[in-house]
Amino acid sequence: MKHTLLFVAGALLLAAITPISVQAQRRDGSLLGLLTNKGVVKEVGLLDEQIDSLKELGTELRKKNPQPKGNFRQLRGKERDAFMVKFTKWRADIAKAAQPRVAKILFPPQLKRLHEIQVQSLGTAAVLNARVAKQIKLSKEQSKKLVSIQTASSAKVRKIFADARGAGGDFAKARKLFTAAQADQVKQITAVVTKDQAKALAKLKGKPFKFPARTRGKKRRKKKAA
Repeated sequence: MKHTLLFVAGALLLAAITPISVQAQRRDGSLLGLLTNKGVVKEVGLLDEQIDSLKELGTELRKKNPQPKGNFRQLRGKERDAFMVKFTKWRADIAKAAQPRVAKILFPPQLKRLHEIQVQSLGTAAVLNARVAKQIKLSKEQSKKLVSIQTASSAKVRKIFADARGAGGDFAKARKLFTAAQADQVKQITAVVTKDQAKALAKLKGKPFKFPARTRGKKRRKKKAA
């Protein structure tokens, strides 16, 4: 019976917390960041006045707290890691400052849908979101374990791609290792989150939302062909 319950809890959690792609990880999962996506804006149903207010908010916050200087693509080793730490903190600070302001700009139904999209966008990282953690009633002990899992997983992923760069750019192998690392992360999270919490998390996702595919690369190829 015990093994059956564990299996059911695991299946529910795997349905609620799915591994996210490299592109999804690069996407800004903050409320303000999500609202820079045209598909999200349309899905949430923002009015022109709200869009203008959000743009002004973004400009204001970035003036008060400018983005760290540095070209990530040109940095290597410890310099790259140090920049990522600064950049991650900067983005977290902007997201924290924006959250209550965004909540005032949006209507309650709009904010509810945006929260659902945010949970979907964050993937496995959703359980680390303070609002989500509170709603699914994670204990302090669970939160600590999840932070530890996420920290170790992030370090593992950084090493995978750092090794790939050092091996002459074998990113095909890196992607396979990355997928395996994600699966391992989900397995570890499954052992921390309960069956009821997994159900609660699934409900927070709302109806599925498909993010528009990136077209930047296609546009560049068309220009070159022309």
